[in-house]
Parts: sequence; C-alpha cells; structure tokens
Amino acid sequence: MNIKQLVIELENCETIYVSTNNVGTLELNDIKRGIFRYNSKYINNTYQSDELYIEILNPTSFKVSSLMYSENEERPSCLERILQYPDITSITIIYDDDKEESISVLWDYEDECNNSYQKAQVSKEGNLHILISERGLKEYLNKDREGYYDFIMNCKNNGFWE
Repeated sequence: MNIKQLVIELENCETIYVSTNNVGTLELNDIKRGIFRYNSKYINNTYQSDELYIEILNPTSFKVSSLMYSENEERPSCLERILQYPDITSITIIYDDDKEESISVLWDYEDECNNSYQKAQVSKEGNLHILISERGLKEYLNKDREGYYDFIMNCKNNGFWE
C-alpha cells in the first residue's frame, strides 16, 4: 500500500497537506496503540508515536489550510508556520486506497500551545527537518551514522529526491 498524502495537524486546528512528492524522509518510531471506552456506545482506537522525524522538500511551495483564513487572506507557508509555532499534534497518513491512519505525537503537557519536544531546522538545501522527540535533532540524525547531521544540514542533495 502506497502513501498518497500526509496531513500535519496543528494545535489550533490548522492543517498542512503534504504531497508525497514533498516528503524526503518520514520516520515514526515507538508507536503505541491505545483503546479507550468513553461510554457504552463509543470505543476509540488511538496511536501515538514517541518519535517523529520528517524531512519536507520545498516547504515554501505550499500553504497552511484552516477555516480561520478567508479565501483571499494570505496564509503562511509550511516553512513559516512550522518555524513560528512548535505545535504539531498528529500526522494523518492517507493511503492510495483513501484509508487513513492518524498518529499522535509525543507532547510536553507543561505548555498547552507549544511542544518543547518539537525541533525544526532548515538545511542549506532549503528542506525542512522536523523532529518530535526527547532527543535533539543532531543526536537523532547521528544515531546510526556519525556526522550524518552535518552532511544533511550542509550539503546539497544533487537531486537525490527527484
């Protein structure tokens, strides 16, 4: 099954629709499943990832979606919005058969609006690297290969994702 699109859900009900053409790397680690019963007629199945890493290619080429913006109102780009507010709450994966899977991310509940676990950085290539984890971005990228963080942040990929 192939992924058709990713939807990044933000704390204030804004969303960012990301085509798979704009996803370089996606890693959701340590996913936990929970089942909750709220009343006799409703059972909820949830997923949470303790670690999310995503590389978004050309993050200035698409905008945030929200009911808060009028049709003619200027909306921030994916890059502007993610760098301004660390508040990703979940990722929804839409598959090519239109089935959806929503996965919440690790959240630091000391602040209701900003997630201290979310880090974002732009590489020299212009790609947006987002990590939601207790680890830092450099530590995460170097976990398997020493020096990988410096390579990713400082080198051009010469069309690797094209």
